[in-house]
Amino acid sequence: MNWKIETAEISNTAGLGLLVIHADADIRSLDACISELAADPALTRMHILIDDRVSPFRVLRVKKIVRRYLSRSVPIIFKRASGLTQQLTLFLWDQLAEVKKNDK
Repeated sequence: MNWKIETAEISNTAGLGLLVIHADADIRSLDACISELAADPALTRMHILIDDRVSPFRVLRVKKIVRRYLSRSVPIIFKRASGLTQQLTLFLWDQLAEVKKNDK
């Protein structure tokens, strides 16, 4: 399951969720997608990458939205990153999927 919301990207593959928030992302539309992602019983881990240019206030809003929907049993890894682009996002997603595959 993949979504592209303005400049935020959400993916879920093999129980590994990835949320990437770009600097100009519209976080108001994240609620519905994260709630659907959280409803997936196979979700075992969530990685959230947030561009350094996103304001601290918006970072807190994203964290609140994610915590509202995800169970406490699902580990959430928040990371700040600079210069997030779609190409870099795809590369990171491939790397995370590889890590998940090797965890088995």
